[in-house]
Parts: sequence; C-alpha cells; structure tokens
Amino acid sequence: MLRFAPALAVLVLLGPVVFGLLATVLPAFGYLPALGGFELTFAHFATLLEFLGLRRSVLLSLVTGLGTTAIAFCIVVLFVSGWYCTRVFSRVQHIISPLLSVLHAAAAFGRAFLIAPSGFIMRMISPELSGLAAPRTGLF
Repeated sequence: MLRFAPALAVLVLLGPVVFGLLATVLPAFGYLPALGGFELTFAHFATLLEFLGLRRSVLLSLVTGLGTTAIAFCIVVLFVSGWYCTRVFSRVQHIISPLLSVLHAAAAFGRAFLIAPSGFIMRMISPELSGLAAPRTGLF
C-alpha cells in the first residue's frame, strides 16, 4: 500500500500546477467557453504578432526580470560572504527561519482548496458525477 504513496504525493502536488497551466494555455488557443470560445485557434497569436511594440515590450520584460534577479543575487552573495559566521548573521538566520514555513503553508492551502467540498476537483465532477447542482459550502 505504501509503495503508491510517492506517486500519489506527486500527483497531489502537481495537480494544481497542471490545472493552472491548462487554464492558462487553453484560453490562449481560443478555448474559453465562458466567453463563447469552443474551438482551438491560432488567431489570437496572429493578433499578438501584429502588435507594434511587442519586441520592445518582451525585451524590456526580460531585461528587467533578469537584471533585478542578478542584482538581488549579487546583494545576497555579498551579504553572506561578508557576514558569514558572525553574531549578526546568526541572528539574521534565526529571524528569517520562520519564513521557510510560508512555502509549506502555501502548498497546504493549495491542496486544501483543491480537495475541499467546493474545490476544483468537486467543480470538475459536478453535477454530472456527483449530482450536486452547486458545491457544498460546509465541510460535512
């Protein structure tokens, strides 16, 4: 029974990522039933490529994103190399260590919203498989 636990954990953690990617990619190709798009098309990309400032916008986004990442990385490397093994560095480590739990809490909330009675999985199977016209609002 436990041999399936790693695969199940990967599925539970990758589920929200896969559904998020699908919810991003499908509308990009024209499939968005809420707005009347029921067929896949490349027409949106043709409209995007006709935009005059596209190249400059993409270049500005890349330079800004990569530049700020590089600057932040350099600042962190300089800080760590200058203050490593000092009392200040030890104190900073203790102050920021609770921030590590934030990522784990975010993953837990994501899974909770995925499997909740009004979560994404229930919305996918209702009302066809569950018979519920609207998701339940309580836990029981």
